[in-house]
Amino acid sequence: MPEGEETFTRLTFFGREDLDGDGLDEEVVYWFLKEPQILLRARYLSEVYPVTPLRRPFGMAKYIPVNGQFYAIGLIEMMESGYDIIKKTFDQMIDSGDLTNTPFGFYRPMSGIRPETMRLGPGDLYPTNDPKNDVFYPTLPQGMSAFGHNIITLVSQILDQTTLVGQLQLGGVPQGKSSALRTTSNMQSLLQQGDARPERILRRFFTGLAEIWQQFHELNKVFLPKQKMFR
Repeated sequence: MPEGEETFTRLTFFGREDLDGDGLDEEVVYWFLKEPQILLRARYLSEVYPVTPLRRPFGMAKYIPVNGQFYAIGLIEMMESGYDIIKKTFDQMIDSGDLTNTPFGFYRPMSGIRPETMRLGPGDLYPTNDPKNDVFYPTLPQGMSAFGHNIITLVSQILDQTTLVGQLQLGGVPQGKSSALRTTSNMQSLLQQGDARPERILRRFFTGLAEIWQQFHELNKVFLPKQKMFR
């Protein structure tokens, strides 16, 4: 685009409006320019998408459908809670490591130490009358590391069940299952049991693709010349 030319955002709106005044709403399509707020065109949906039965030109594939709702449950939505737990636990582990590596301390004000904030580095020495008793560094609990690793491992296992992608699907052997996966028949049986839900999800996805292509063919029947045909 040449430099300096103004750009506009065109919006297409599908809705219902009583245009002929008969008290019944008709399906309509509006085109707008967003920035100057200009209505470009208004048409009946049947004029733009003359299909039977009349419907808006949307095709969809739902991961996990919800009865009575247009929007379904997506994979990212299902993983969000697990991600939040892992991130919170990981942040706590990092904070615990920072406090352990750079500890805070206390000193006795009557020990001769000047009342100031001391920042010591490796090899630095600060004179005190009795370092053993005048300065105290509290010992922080060391259980955060083991606790964090256990929580992250547990939530990761839950996410494996949610996403249906675990060690078995990645070519590995699940933890504690090595004895059950030593034979080819056992491996094949486990893989077949794990394919049931992914197959349903893929079937929904291809149903959405089929819906899109069905609309293509329906519009081709109306708008393509009679001599032009698709098989």
